[in-house]
Amino acid sequence: MGQGSPAKIWREAKKEYQTLGQEGRLLYWTTVKIPGEGYEQLVPYIVALIRLSRSKVVGGQLVDWEGKQLKKGMKVLSVARRMRVNGQEEPIRYGIKWRVK
Repeated sequence: MGQGSPAKIWREAKKEYQTLGQEGRLLYWTTVKIPGEGYEQLVPYIVALIRLSRSKVVGGQLVDWEGKQLKKGMKVLSVARRMRVNGQEEPIRYGIKWRVK
């Protein structure tokens, strides 16, 4: 999604928010230690593939995983969280991330 006015960001995010509150299962994950621009303060973080149903798999970032032993098939829940650190004048961007249950 691109940057822009809050209204434009919201319109672009409608499809993304349809998964909010859904439960899934952890399939695969990796730890990111060298982040992309705007994600420097989040290192290290985990990105994962999550199975929502037999035919639907989505990618996303895991949150609240510190101190937990990750295992394939663990239950995860989609939650709304801040996506990255923006400049002072930018709108705060929220999106879907995945919390280990």
